[in-house]
Amino acid sequence: MGRLAWGGLGLCLWGSLAWGQVQVSDAYLAVLAPERQQVACMGLDNQGDSVVRLLGARTPDGQTVRLGEARWDDRQGRYRFRPLHKLVVPAGGQALLQPQGFWLWFADAKTPPAGEQALVLQFDDGSELTVTLPVREVPIPVPQS
Repeated sequence: MGRLAWGGLGLCLWGSLAWGQVQVSDAYLAVLAPERQQVACMGLDNQGDSVVRLLGARTPDGQTVRLGEARWDDRQGRYRFRPLHKLVVPAGGQALLQPQGFWLWFADAKTPPAGEQALVLQFDDGSELTVTLPVREVPIPVPQS
C-alpha cells in the first residue's frame, strides 16, 4: 500500500472516512472558549503497512493552518503552541489531533464559520484528503495539578 490515494472530495461529518490507507474519524473544528481559537481535531488511523506523515493542511479559502503541539505552561496558565514539521502516523497505528496535544491551528481565523469548515489534509507523498469539519464550541481544557 504505502501511498494515499486522492480521488476527490470526502465528507467526514459523522463516523469515519477511509481514503487510501488513512481513516479519519470524529473530525470537527473546535472553537476554544473563551479565546475563540480554532483547531481541527480528528483521529487519523493508518490501516496500511507503512508510515504516513501529515505535513499540514490548508483551507479552500486560503486561511493559514499550522500543524503543531499544544503544551500547558504553568507559569502563564495557558497552552503554548509549538510548531511541528510533520505528524507521524505509524503503520497500523493512530495519531490524534485534539484540543490538548497535537492539532491543526487556524492561525488567522477571526470568526468561526457557520456550521462547518472544509479542510485539505496534506501528506508527505503529495496526496491530499479533503474533510468537512462540523463546528463545536469546546472549553479550553486545563490540566489538574
